Amino acid sequence: PAPSPRTERTERVALLAGPALARSGVNEALAVLAARPGWRLWVRPTEGTEARRLEHPRVTRVTEAQQRGLEGVDAVLALSWCESHPLEVALASARGVPVIATDRAAGFESCQRVARGDVAAVLAALDALSAA
Repeated sequence: PAPSPRTERTERVALLAGPALARSGVNEALAVLAARPGWRLWVRPTEGTEARRLEHPRVTRVTEAQQRGLEGVDAVLALSWCESHPLEVALASARGVPVIATDRAAGFESCQRVARGDVAAVLAALDALSAA
């Protein structure tokens, strides 16, 4: 794979917006990760995160500060089912980091919108980023 324009690495980084919980889209993000070997997933575990779900070798646990910093992040996945406006969406939008988001998470930010639970749409959006 070609190096990421943001990080100059061949492995790209997708950050899950919000805590690593099912309602924040961690299940969909893990399905995306399984389908795209060139991507790494950064997540912030919190109370209620199932630790065994994060044992994938390309999942990196980050702190809240790292999650908010967006350093080295190629795309933000805001795949929430119910929670709206995660801070990472606005931060990424302001910094020019691509955001792939559900209607619940997108708010008024410019981003690639996907339906809740639509892993195929998230994959297509990531593939479009990789081709750019």
